[in-house]
This record gives sequence, structure tokens and C-alpha cells, in this order.
Amino acid sequence: MKNPLSLSTHRWAVLALFALNGWLYSSWAARVPAIQEQYNINDATMGFVLITASLGAFLSMPFAAFINERLGVMKVCLLTSLLYIIIIPGIPLFSAPIMLFVIYALMGVAFGLLDVAMNAQAVEVERAYEKPILSSFHAGFSAAMIVGALTSSLIIKLSFSFQWHLSLAAIMAIALLAYAYPRLYPHMREEDEPKDADTSAFRFPVRATWLIGAIGFCSMMSEASISDWTAKYMLEIAGSEEFMAPWSLAAFAITMTLGRVFGDRFRATIGDQLILRGGSSLAFTGMLIALALPNPYTTILGAAMVGTGLSVAVPIIFSLSGSIPKLSASAALSMVTSISYLGLFLGPAVIGFLTERFDLRIGYGFILFALAMMVVLTWQLKTQKTESQVKK
Repeated sequence: MKNPLSLSTHRWAVLALFALNGWLYSSWAARVPAIQEQYNINDATMGFVLITASLGAFLSMPFAAFINERLGVMKVCLLTSLLYIIIIPGIPLFSAPIMLFVIYALMGVAFGLLDVAMNAQAVEVERAYEKPILSSFHAGFSAAMIVGALTSSLIIKLSFSFQWHLSLAAIMAIALLAYAYPRLYPHMREEDEPKDADTSAFRFPVRATWLIGAIGFCSMMSEASISDWTAKYMLEIAGSEEFMAPWSLAAFAITMTLGRVFGDRFRATIGDQLILRGGSSLAFTGMLIALALPNPYTTILGAAMVGTGLSVAVPIIFSLSGSIPKLSASAALSMVTSISYLGLFLGPAVIGFLTERFDLRIGYGFILFALAMMVVLTWQLKTQKTESQVKK
């Protein structure tokens, strides 16, 4: 049956799905201080809460390929988006910490399965275009994070309620989903699936995915840690006013978006290897500045440098995983994301523990360690331009 929608229509739909995810993520991440106040929990407990969310995502991802193949990627995108949207306004409804753990566990499952499904969509659209475009989808995620962070700043400044804020976030996400779902790409045709591909329900990462996944691990660890803790670092260590607290998150998201907007062009000209090596080094330098000279403006500058340096890392990792021989895009992505999301599992939580034991500046410094690991790993990766990257 001929597909009646144009390829560009599918591209915009997948972009909207990435935007939905980024918008919801930044909306709650910018309100971590408010969440701690609502539930009367300290930094260590908040770290456990973030572990719960990341654990939910991590445990669901090995099953993502199986679920995508049984239900279809489009349907998985719909159901997981709806679950995520329903959960977000529930955060301010309770005050018992146990309920926060339940909410974040469900959020993690929704986020994890949605992440694999929407990236599988993105990889297939990139294949259809026959040129690098994956960074543009991740730019949509980052652009939505900018809007979410700045909206959070405005809402805090205007003293609107926490409940009103997250309800607005859910309403906006429903609008994005209503646009995206009917226009998503009809995913992986049966004849495109490798004949000897693994079809088991649980997909444990294979050897070919480990190094790629390890780089994604460090990148996601750093991204998640900044997203979850930078607002609090601005308040407690950098000494910013409350309404300024989300500005470092916005700077991180702005530079990440700009990097991803131009990332596909850079991938086609200078290659993935140089981008990963140079970007990780830039991110390391930015975090070093933020830690060595803590004030609102150096913190914002550091977050901006980290955003620039990491902007194309995850798109490159997902693109490379989609080209692993004898694995479908969905299966390879579920394996690589399983490894990468360990970074989400560990990073924000470790910062919470270190902050409780020492202080937030020490905790925030854990990001510097993750970025140092990433620099080392990128020098172990040997990449070549794919056929789609060298086509003119």
C-alpha cells in the first residue's frame, strides 16, 4: 500500500515527538527544588527518586525491541507518550515520598520505551533521506527543553502554582502528540529486518554495541546530571536569584539545540570521530570553568559549553547503532540505549549522594569525571563516514 504522506511530513511528525519528550523533561527537571519542598526530602532522597526513574527506563529498554515488533513502533509512541503525559501533573498531587517513587518509576518506563521508539522512527526516516538528519530530531528535543526551561523561569517569576505549571506542560504535550501520531513514519518493513536477527523478548547488549554504548553512557550521564541539578547548583553554589535558577538549564539546552541544528552538516564534512573527540573535550573544559569559578554567569557559560560539546554525541551514537550488521535498528537501539541509560541511572543519583555526604559543589563535580571518561573513550572509537554521509 502506497504511503500517502510525504517524507517531509513524517520528518516533522518525528520532530514533534522529540519536542514532546524534551518539553516534559525540562518542565519537571527545572522544578527539582519545588519537588523536594513538596515532598520534604533531602538531596540524597531526591537522588534515590532519580535512580527509580532511571531504573524504570533501564529495565524496560531491553524489552523495547520486542514490544516495538509486537505492537508496532507507532502504537508504542502513542501509548508511552500518553503515559508520560498523564504522569507529569500527578507530581504535585501528593506529599508522601513513596508516591513520588511510584510516579518516577512509571515515568522512567514511559520515557525509556518512548526514547527507543522515537529514535527508531528517526533512524528509519534518516535512512529514507539517505543523508545525515538525525541531529535535527535531537535538536527538536533540545529546543523544547529551552522553551520548557524559560517557561519554568517565567512561571516561577509570576508565582504561579506548581500544579498549574505541570498541568500546562501536559496540555501542550497532548497538542504535540495529536499532531505527531497520525503522521509518524510507517516503521520497518518486514523485508528490511535482517534474516538472522535476534527475535527474543529480552535483548542483552552484544559486543558490537559496548564501546558505542559506553560513550553514550558518559554523554547521557552528563546531560541528565546537568538537567537535574543545575538549577539547584545555581541557587546554592553560584548564588543566583530564584528566578535565574533555570537559566543555566536554558543555556545548556540552547547551545545543544544550535549544535544539533548544524550537527548533520558537520557530520557530513568532518566526520563523527572528530566531532566526538573535540566535543567531549569542550564539554570537559566548560564543566571545569563552572566548578573552578562558581557564580551565576560562569555556571551559565559552563553549561553552554557542555551543551555545545555534547550536542551531537547522542545522535551520532544512535546513528552508528542503527548501522550495526545483523541487528535491526530497533534491536540495536534498545541495546545501546540500555547501556547509555545506565548514565541516567547513576549520574544524578551519585550527585545526590555526594551532595548529602559533602556538598553540592563536590556532587556537581562528578560530571567532570564523567566527561573525562568520555574524552578517553572517544579516542578508542574508530569510525568511518557512512554511505549516506558521503552522498552529495
